[in-house]
This record gives sequence, C-alpha cells and structure tokens, in this order.
Amino acid sequence: MMKKRNWMVAWMVAVSFAAAVAFGATGNGLATMEVQAAEPIIGEQKEGSLTIKKTDDKEEPLAGAEFTLYQVMSITVDDEGRAEYTPLAPFDTALARVELDDLGNYSTTRLEGLISELQAETSQTTGKPSGLTAADTGEATVSNLALGYYLVVETTTPAGYTTGNPFLVSIPSTNNYNSDVAVPGENWVYNVEVAQKNCEVFVDKVIDEGANGKGKDTAAVGDYVPFKVTTSIPNYSGEIYDGGHVTFQITDTMTGLVYVHDDTDAIHKTVVTVGGTPVTKGDDTYTIEPADDDKGFTLSFAREFLEEKENRGKSVAVTYYGKVTEEAVDQNNHGENKVKLTYNNGPGENQTTDTDWENVDVYTFQIQVLKFAVDGENKPLSGAVFELYNDQKEQIGTAQTSDTDGILNFKGLDEGTYYLKETKSPQGYALLANLIKVKIDSANDDGEFTLEINGNSVAPDTKGDYVSLIGDNGIAIVAVENQEGFKLPSTGGMGIGLFLLVGAAGITLLLISMKRKLKEQE
Repeated sequence: MMKKRNWMVAWMVAVSFAAAVAFGATGNGLATMEVQAAEPIIGEQKEGSLTIKKTDDKEEPLAGAEFTLYQVMSITVDDEGRAEYTPLAPFDTALARVELDDLGNYSTTRLEGLISELQAETSQTTGKPSGLTAADTGEATVSNLALGYYLVVETTTPAGYTTGNPFLVSIPSTNNYNSDVAVPGENWVYNVEVAQKNCEVFVDKVIDEGANGKGKDTAAVGDYVPFKVTTSIPNYSGEIYDGGHVTFQITDTMTGLVYVHDDTDAIHKTVVTVGGTPVTKGDDTYTIEPADDDKGFTLSFAREFLEEKENRGKSVAVTYYGKVTEEAVDQNNHGENKVKLTYNNGPGENQTTDTDWENVDVYTFQIQVLKFAVDGENKPLSGAVFELYNDQKEQIGTAQTSDTDGILNFKGLDEGTYYLKETKSPQGYALLANLIKVKIDSANDDGEFTLEINGNSVAPDTKGDYVSLIGDNGIAIVAVENQEGFKLPSTGGMGIGLFLLVGAAGITLLLISMKRKLKEQE
C-alpha cells in the first residue's frame, strides 16, 4: 500500500471539513473551505467519534436518517506526532490517481473530486452504520473510530426528503471551526461534529382561485376548473448524480374531468414556471404526456434542466385546466383530481420514491322533481314537463317525468339559483302557475351545502311523507303533489317552507333537501 508521510495532509483535511460545521451546509451536502492555521501535532489518542447533526431546510432536527462510514485512509502517528496516511482497499486504486499538490499532499479539493469514484467502491466493502438520527436532536453518533479519513454516505433517508450528498471527514480534525477558542486550529478534536441539511420534497395541489374559469370546488358539466400544482426542485448536484439516473416527474389523474391540452386554447393553456419565470416546453426543459382518454398527464423534467445550478432548489408551479364531464354526474355528482411526485431521493435508477397522492374534489349538483297524486295511495304521475332556467332566466334544460316513478332530473349543475317551470301537466291535472325557485349554496368550506326553496331554508336532514333523502350525492328533491282539475292555481306557503300550497285546488309541493358532504372518507 502507498503511504504518505505528512502531517499537512491531516491538518488540511481536518480544517476544511470542520469548517463546514461553522459555516453550515449547502443544499444536500457540506460546505468546504481551505483555511490557513497553526501547525498542530497529533497526540497519542488512537480513536475518535463522529456526530452527524441532521436538520431540514428550516433548521429543525430531522429524525430517521442513517449513515454508513467507510474508512478510505488510515492514520498512524510517528514519534514526532506527524501523520502517515495510508490509502485502504478498495479505495486505494482511486486514491492512487489523485494528483498531489506541490507539497506532496492530498488537497481537500482534489479529494472531493473523487467522491463519486470512492462511493462506487463502497459495494466492495462493509462500512460502519451510524444508527438512525434522533427525533429530538437530529443526531447520530459513531464511536470508537480508528484515526483516519472517512467517506460518509447517507444510506437511509427520511420519508419526504432527498438524500444528503456524501462527504469526506477526517478523524481527528482541528478546532479551526471553533471561534470560541483562543487560537483556532491549534488543537485537534477527536470527537468531531458535522451538520448536514436535507431538502424536503413536497407536492401541493389546489383549485386556482385567481385563474380564469371556475376557481372553486363546484362546477357544471362543461365548465373549466383551474388547478395549480406546486413543488420545488431538489439539489440534484451533477457532481453526485453524474452519469446516474435522475427523475423528477409530476403525475396527474382525473376522474369526472379531462385534461385540457389544446395548444391553440390561449385561455386554458398549461403554464409551467420555475422560480416564478415561465419555462417553454421542450426536450431540454420538460415534456408533458397526456394520459389515456385525457384523464390526466405526466410532466417530466429533463435531467440537464434539473442539474443546472440556477434551477436547484427553485419553486415549481404548474397551472392547468380540467373540464367537467358527465362522468362526474355518474359518480354521485363528484369528480376528483389527484397528483403525486416521483423523484430521486439518491443517486441511482432504483433510488426513486413517490409522494402521497394529493387530492382535490370538484362537485356538481342535481335537481330532481317527483310528480305524484294522492288517490288513497301515493301515485307517480308521468307526462309532466318542466323547463329549468338559470338565475339570468335563460333556459338550460327541459325534462319529462317517467311512466314508472314520476321522476325527472336536471343533472350536472353548478351551485346557484335555478327556476323550475311546469310547461305541461299530467293529463287530467292542473298546471302550476308559478315558478319554483331552487337555490343551492356551497359557501361552507366544510363540505356542507344548503338548500332554499322559494326563499325558505330547508333543513339538511328533512324527510317528507313521500320521499326520503337519497344519500350524500348532491341531489335537491322537489316533490310536487297534484290533484285532478284544470284551474290554474296561485301559490302560497305553510309551516317552515317544507310545503308550498299551490292554488285553491290544494296542489301541494313537498320540498325535500339533503346535506352534501365534501367527499367520502377514503
């Protein structure tokens, strides 16, 4: 084995990595610097320890990280206290290629350029695990370390974070980083401490209230709903991921909506910003692949874009639109949009992980009319025709009650105010003279929706004599009782608004409401 007999090696190595503690971490790794100091002499102590302090990007202790230490060089001390460094297998081959500086020393900078090569050799040997970092301190300590030079590799990464960059450290190190000592760099520290930050990886999704379209969680079939996904680019350092696999991919899936990706639609186009600046789609930036049937998409960032220094750590925002389809009606008037992030949490193709799905719900509504007569028993009436108008009194639909159950439906509605107008009554029954006003309001963010009929609030749990609530599916039911006759009635009211009395003939409207919940618990 090759030996380098020089105290300067140990001194320069130790100073540069101990200094990283004082000046903090950058990205996922440690900052390094070479500093001039006194010429300390290594003592007789044969062992030391390494304490790694792991924090998130908010300087909070981070639990659940584990490291493996690989000794790449040993240190022995001569009678004068000077160090002899000996490269150890399997790292000696890579270290033999290091060009020494003018004094015949390993410089810190040159050794750092070997990190990826040294890491590649770790598969040929067994390192020393640190154990998991503690929740209260974010610390893990490895004791009884032989004097030497170590490669430290993060082998277990806390969920939701990218892996910290490997780094090199010497045991012992000088006290140059300690500003409290009288003469920095004069003494050796055998119990070395280093600090390292991990970048949190997250993805968030909301309905974009500031965009064009329906910036809220209710919509009618055919409406455009704007969505916004936010995340940030991890520190994909080219020095660490060089030649490896890098994935940073947003996957969006829709149910009851379709992704709008018509490039000619300037209003509902997809916009990607990095650091607040719009980025043009391309092979060297990002690509978007629509899903089957346009029910979502996959957005993939290019490796070279991710590794550019100016992009590392920057915020990402993706704004786009989903169009509500009839499928939302078929799913109990409910559509959903889910997103996840797939990313590398360490170098290598197999070092990818997924975030949890982030879900946003979109709701539609339905107005159901039940037409019946009381002839000793509740008798459904077919043949009644109603028109539906919006709050601008524009007709938006027409429907006829069925033969079997006397029911008609207006589906795929947004919240708002609507008017029912009977244009044809069942044969032998009187036609309603007035409009029926139905107001659906989803102002509550807790998922409960309110209903008003002809200005009267209807209790969420109301049940009538002839129909009951139909579950949590956004249906407002208006049950209309007819009696035989042809005289056009006038309207009135009774009670708390559950019943509207229409005309002298005593035609009764039974008004039923229901409570709409935000979504079912998954």
